[in-house]
Amino acid sequence: MERKVQAPKGHATFDYQEPLHDELLWIYEGLTQYYGWLLATRSGIESVQDAKDELATIASALDTLSGRQWRPLGPAARAGLQPGATVVAVNGRKYAADVLRKAIAASKGADSSIELLTERDGLYRTCRVSWNQGGRYPHLERNPTKPDLLAAILAPRARAGAADGKR
Repeated sequence: MERKVQAPKGHATFDYQEPLHDELLWIYEGLTQYYGWLLATRSGIESVQDAKDELATIASALDTLSGRQWRPLGPAARAGLQPGATVVAVNGRKYAADVLRKAIAASKGADSSIELLTERDGLYRTCRVSWNQGGRYPHLERNPTKPDLLAAILAPRARAGAADGKR
């Protein structure tokens, strides 16, 4: 079976081990992320509230840093956590999302760090993350004096012919 690939000029590749380098690649990746988020919400896979919460989390992380500092300069990166690493344990306990949430909550106002044991490529590493702010759960608040554009963007779209019962 012949497979057609649609990609921007110069981006069609059959060697996915070799990264692409292009000044506009970030635009393609950004649009892919955006449409993935948008379609998951419009299709009902993700709730509108979850989508708004995700957007709030992204915006709040970017809002607290200037310029390019939002790249990998967060507390975990400064502690040495590497992309592609798997967290195996948190503060000496086997990793589970709830264990990590409890460690983050317990960090609020504490002078100690959160210890993460990570594994990457068969090598184990301990990272001590300096964090004393506890959990942060940002959310969006709509300005009632403005149109709710985000709700319109996230609203499910009707299929063609669905309104009149035709397929």
